[in-house]
Amino acid sequence: MPNQPSSDDLEDLVSFMLSRGPHEKFEKYWTMYKECASINKPEGIYFRINEDATYRNIVVAGDCRIVDVEADENSNTEAISVSPYRALSGVGLYIGAIATLPRTQSSLLTVVCRVTGSNSLGPYWSAHTQEEVERLRNFANVLVQAVSYLEWVGK
Repeated sequence: MPNQPSSDDLEDLVSFMLSRGPHEKFEKYWTMYKECASINKPEGIYFRINEDATYRNIVVAGDCRIVDVEADENSNTEAISVSPYRALSGVGLYIGAIATLPRTQSSLLTVVCRVTGSNSLGPYWSAHTQEEVERLRNFANVLVQAVSYLEWVGK
């Protein structure tokens, strides 16, 4: 497993993301992340920027939760979502897209969390390049370990 990311790594990554194309919505939500949902000790990070750099997604796992920051400069897709590890009952990895999930078309790898006590799917992420696939696999490993540990200790 790769080295655990630091808060400095996260800030450097976000600076890189902000340097690519329009970013007004993403920057607004990133500021909100820092004010309301910041993770002190990141265990895993996954990020994605689409080809025209109008869609950005960064998800951070740590402090017993997942914080997902997403913004599309060309649509109404923008939010921060927080999911405690204990709210997740499983993690699924799928090669390719899932037809019912937006933003997974042309995906090489899709990771989906299952929500405890529900048939609903929880947060999900997709990788569309080999570089993204590697990052998403590493991030999925963090999630699998977190959910497995909580199951082992009885949540």
